[in-house]
Amino acid sequence: PRGRDVGTRAWACGLIGLFVVLPLLMVIGLAWQHDRVTRWAVEQISIEQEAKLGEIVFAQQKAGLTLREGLAQEMVRSIGTRLSSGSRHRYRFFVAQDDSVNAFAMPGGYVVVHTGLLRLAKTPEEVAGVLAHEVSHVESRHSLQGMAKSIGLMAAVSLVFGDMNGLAGMGANLLTLKFSRDNETEADRAGLEALVAAGIDPAGMRDFFGRMAAQGKTMPDFLSSHPASAGRMADIDRLIKALPPTAATPLEFDYAAVKASIGPPK
Repeated sequence: PRGRDVGTRAWACGLIGLFVVLPLLMVIGLAWQHDRVTRWAVEQISIEQEAKLGEIVFAQQKAGLTLREGLAQEMVRSIGTRLSSGSRHRYRFFVAQDDSVNAFAMPGGYVVVHTGLLRLAKTPEEVAGVLAHEVSHVESRHSLQGMAKSIGLMAAVSLVFGDMNGLAGMGANLLTLKFSRDNETEADRAGLEALVAAGIDPAGMRDFFGRMAAQGKTMPDFLSSHPASAGRMADIDRLIKALPPTAATPLEFDYAAVKASIGPPK
């Protein structure tokens, strides 16, 4: 009967809408709200879960790193601990034997500085500027957000249910993640504030990044998504001028001895 055929077609169209059109609309909606969904998913991850993830990722990275002990590592750990005082994260600071000018942070508070960066820096305050920048990335969970984005929206949402396998699989590609310009600006601002709070001269960050901008050659990987341009230096200068006065005292490290301890480039 015609009535039954019409009803069957309506029922079939309803099923098509339910199983094809509705999911498609959901995917479109998620893509449209990509950043918002990712931020929401990351917010659902506890500090304890992030610490576990950081442990897994660092274990993956550690196999490819030559970690150093001695004066350089002691200085980096001392400055980093001072900058991260009061944090929810349990930070761990390392120095890796690597001639590239680089530093990077992992979820949960793992921070690695290359000997190439220590060799280029002129003062402990410049190293502190880099560390403050990296600590601020951790505090703002930028690495976690970047990893969540890289594995896709659905995987990011699955983290809400405690599934760390997807993000842990990104550990090998952590160093290829690029922070957005907004992330870098936020890390600059928060890093400068952390330096002032720790009683460290914030000009060290400007001096180190400014020298990299003046060189115009190999930029540090951690600056590659937002190079140390003249505009960025002007922003950092403006932020420094807006900071409250600080009674900063020179960091008491023999930086010549620190550099001597890491030896010449290989």
